[in-house]
Amino acid sequence: MQKRELDRKKIVNILGEGSESIVYAYKEGNVYLALKEFKKEFITPTKKEPISKEVFKNKERKLLLLSQSEFLEDDEKPIDLYYENGEFVAYSMKIDLTKNFEYHYTSSKKTKIELLKLLRDRKEILNNNGIYIGDFNAENFGIRKDGTIKLKDIDNFSIQGLPFDRPTNLVKEYMKNCNNIKNVDNYSFNYFSLGFFMAVEPRVLEKELNEKGLPRKFDTEENRQLLEDLENINDNYEPRYFIDSQKKGLFI
Repeated sequence: MQKRELDRKKIVNILGEGSESIVYAYKEGNVYLALKEFKKEFITPTKKEPISKEVFKNKERKLLLLSQSEFLEDDEKPIDLYYENGEFVAYSMKIDLTKNFEYHYTSSKKTKIELLKLLRDRKEILNNNGIYIGDFNAENFGIRKDGTIKLKDIDNFSIQGLPFDRPTNLVKEYMKNCNNIKNVDNYSFNYFSLGFFMAVEPRVLEKELNEKGLPRKFDTEENRQLLEDLENINDNYEPRYFIDSQKKGLFI
């Protein structure tokens, strides 16, 4: 990994934009890369919120560590860090060509279970080595042509105790009830799994559950207990997963 000066003349076009970053196609030598530049403000349709220098420093430290991790694949790792006027502003990575989990919202339950099991395997390897995903969102997980899972948005991960930059509502809820981080991904993954089965985004899931409860096809005693354990999570929580209910035919 190198530290490079950002040259805006090398920006080719915009590949995508979110509330806190813009991703460009960027030409470095003879190679086209994806360049993720962080905004100075977190922007939503209803508000603008300045992003502190400490957040940029935190991302920089995390990306340096993640670039060296043996638990991330080459197409997931940052390649180089970019600076402007001496300040860290962006990082480069390989251009992503994978389909997100969103593409499989309408897939069969069997396919969804297979994908979620692959994601759980990746999650557990990371967690066992001090890396936490935090933001379980269908846009943050891709499926490669060989069927393996690609992790995205890694700059928001937590590694070696460095915090999530913008914790999701689920992470915030977890941290209210728990003194350690060890089960934060188990907690978020379970809710993500349930939302994936129901084909709803995490931000919609809570409202759906509050208003309607579990869908009829998932409304079993085992799943009600799993959901109750999540709603009352504490440091004694023992991970169990909705996807394991399929062993008893509850999802197929």
